Amino acid sequence: PDLLAARARPKNGKRIAAIGAGPASLSLAGHLALAGCSVTLFDKKAIPGGLSVVGIAPYKLHAADALQEIDFIKSLGDVEIRCGIEIVCGDTLPSSSQVSATSLLDTFDAVFVGVGLGRDSALQVEGEQGPGVYGATALIERIKSDETFSLQGVHKAIVVGAGNTAIDIARELKMLGVGDVTMVYRRTEKHMKGYVHEMDAAKRQCVRLLERRQVARVLRENGAVVGVAVAHTQDGKPTVGDVDILPCDLVVVAIGQIGAGSPWTFLGGVEVDRDGRVIVDSATCRTGNPKIYAGGDCVNGGKEVVDAVQHGKLAAR
Repeated sequence: PDLLAARARPKNGKRIAAIGAGPASLSLAGHLALAGCSVTLFDKKAIPGGLSVVGIAPYKLHAADALQEIDFIKSLGDVEIRCGIEIVCGDTLPSSSQVSATSLLDTFDAVFVGVGLGRDSALQVEGEQGPGVYGATALIERIKSDETFSLQGVHKAIVVGAGNTAIDIARELKMLGVGDVTMVYRRTEKHMKGYVHEMDAAKRQCVRLLERRQVARVLRENGAVVGVAVAHTQDGKPTVGDVDILPCDLVVVAIGQIGAGSPWTFLGGVEVDRDGRVIVDSATCRTGNPKIYAGGDCVNGGKEVVDAVQHGKLAAR
């Protein structure tokens, strides 16, 4: 703490707002605080930290450890975190828990957008809606934050997808006592987005990978999940004919997340690409609006925490 105090510069009067309190915004806040700026982070969730707190499987990062890092960031200088606040477009606010994006630009010297991504993408298949089917990040959040959540009665789980999040939830389910966990992937292992060493570790935990399969339907009896129907695939697309039935008690969908929405694009100068990612200058993370910067998953579409941290550092500089 003494070393950090010696490094911190005197306050310079600059006030910066960050939308979202995940890794990108926290990195930005830490660097700006040391530079003498005042930083206010707004997050619509009840606790800060983004995916580091609620979206990374517990076996990799406990929520308490991530929250401890947030306390460290706050110790670097004038950093305020306001949770339960949603940033919206327009000036008419229906509730006291909302702040307009326009007012942020009027009040602060600059605004950083670090909102991450939105909810888990869905399969859009019959039987998906209802109990027993979860998005991967939503399930991880519930495991980490809901003390009442239980996997009692879950003996077989199907995880749809083959990225790092799919591997994470598959491994976490095994650690929590689910005896049979199978990952279903429409291509082959060599096409997986997930890291090879992570999948190797999953295999050592007896997580199975079923290649060239695509879930076509979730099967239910009296409302409860009892299995999935999976079609065979070729080059990632379902073929006509063969369908296998895989019994299960739980289905977890890990095929990515949708964009978080972008009220800041109404402010002028901020653009998004066809996938909804905010377009920034790669060297500075500045958008087309000179007062607005962005970083993290809302820019890169969903990479690692270290990528978000780097965006925050570049924007702060």
